[in-house]
Amino acid sequence: MARLKRGQTGSKRGLRVAWFLTCLMACLLACFFTLPSPVRVGGWAASAAAPHPQEAVKNGISAPPANIRFGWPVACVLGQTCWVAHYVDQDPGPAVKDFALGDKSYNTHNGTDIALPHFRAMQQGVSVVAAAAGTVLRLRNTEPDTGVKQPGQTTHPPAGKECGNGLVIEHKDGWQTQYCHLKQGSIVVKPGQVVPEGAPLGQVGLSGNTEFPHLHLTVRHQGRVVDPFWPESPPSADLRTAARTGLWKPEVFGRQAVYQPVDIFQMGLAEQPPTVLQVRQGNVPALRHLSSKSGASTLVLWAEFFGLRTGDVLHWRIIRHREEDNVFQRSQTIQGHYARYFAYQGQKRQQQPLQPGRYQAVITVQRGKQLMAHQQRWFSVSP
Repeated sequence: MARLKRGQTGSKRGLRVAWFLTCLMACLLACFFTLPSPVRVGGWAASAAAPHPQEAVKNGISAPPANIRFGWPVACVLGQTCWVAHYVDQDPGPAVKDFALGDKSYNTHNGTDIALPHFRAMQQGVSVVAAAAGTVLRLRNTEPDTGVKQPGQTTHPPAGKECGNGLVIEHKDGWQTQYCHLKQGSIVVKPGQVVPEGAPLGQVGLSGNTEFPHLHLTVRHQGRVVDPFWPESPPSADLRTAARTGLWKPEVFGRQAVYQPVDIFQMGLAEQPPTVLQVRQGNVPALRHLSSKSGASTLVLWAEFFGLRTGDVLHWRIIRHREEDNVFQRSQTIQGHYARYFAYQGQKRQQQPLQPGRYQAVITVQRGKQLMAHQQRWFSVSP
């Protein structure tokens, strides 16, 4: 066998080193160009670049097959005429954790609560519709719309009827949706009936174990509760993937953020402080015009909120159009956790009369350095 010269041995070693460095550089470039792009947080918007649920495996737990997409189950505009009051509680213990690692839920809550602003909206009728095509399995339609903690209401619904009036729809591939708290006598489908997506099922009500008009929607796959906003379990701490639309169709959200930790879902102006009962019944008129000669002694700015937490700061302002100075300004720090919260601020009109012109009423919610919610209304003052 011929012996190798020293120069030949060194040449082969150099080739091996060059090959190794080339492979290492290729791997580094591949990792760099496949990093997920960041998305905005604090009310997270949908991102087309975010991974699909079926592509994700969290902590060794595979997501259910994402072979279904749901439409919005209430005939309302999210963020304008309805709001998500509670998400699914994804924490297996006594703590509370929604899909975005917030706490807009409560212990063992197994559905998505889609709330109306007040009882008057419920009485006018807001349709509940099928989130996906399927077959109606069973329903209940005779429970009264009394809820709990209402004036004159001292009893809870019988055991097994916490859902109130509701129904279950079976979809393809082991999926089911359950609809709860519908209005008494409003359900228009029958067991065994096949319904397309978007078919009217009934109306949002106040039946069963509830304190305000809303639809409670539970999604199940093979009998297991699934959060339609985040099908994997447990929720991820990676905020770059929290902006996906989950099992919802992307058009459900439009420009509305997929996750909204705080909502200002009602606000208005009044010439005297309204009661919480008046506000929740929808009996406070929308005041959009004032007279500078009005005999009313006060001007009140009021609002209702979902998801306030200890330390949140509410800022109340009234600004004259085309002027930067506040003609009215208050701040209020929240003490306690509130799923739903009513508040108002006001001042004596004699102390600082409003001059004729257009004005903007603005309410914001600040959590630390982050703006959590913002709402505004315009009104005018005549001579």
